[in-house]
Amino acid sequence: MTQNHKIALAHYSSYHLTWQLAKKMNIKNVHEVPKIQKIILSTSSKQLVTQKNQISIHFYLLELIANQRGLATRTKKSISNFKIKRGLPIGVKLTLRNLNMNQFLNKLIQFNLPKTKNLNLIAQNSFDSKGNFTIGLTDLFIFKEIENEYELFKSLNGINVTVVLNSNNIKINRFLLRGLLFPVELNY
Repeated sequence: MTQNHKIALAHYSSYHLTWQLAKKMNIKNVHEVPKIQKIILSTSSKQLVTQKNQISIHFYLLELIANQRGLATRTKKSISNFKIKRGLPIGVKLTLRNLNMNQFLNKLIQFNLPKTKNLNLIAQNSFDSKGNFTIGLTDLFIFKEIENEYELFKSLNGINVTVVLNSNNIKINRFLLRGLLFPVELNY
């Protein structure tokens, strides 16, 4: 993939899509149109409570998918019924910004989401109260980087992809993501 192809989505969203959204949503100032601030990838598993060496597989997974090293998420308090101690690593997360974010988003939208088997329109409840969009990907093998490592990753549950936008207006955020070809419902 050439450098020009990698930033094609960022160019499209910053120029063409911004003007289309401003016109369609009657936004007077172009700077009020929402933008994607960051993408957060996270994965966790209950196996990490008993098998602490499994966390390296989670690190390797996110590093292959996003070309960036993740950060271990740890428990905040102890819960004796679940055999959880304070400070125990229970997952991995990473935050993508700028060029890495645009590369991942381009790869996700153009190559990986079309590979999913039961890809229906993502419902309205995928947005939280702050206007962020979250999708859970249970089939990890839509990413071509990990197809060859089937035996290593077959026990993992999946990853969560959270797209953080700088607007609280869910309706406008839905239009933005739909313009980027995310499979999002457009309810008026």
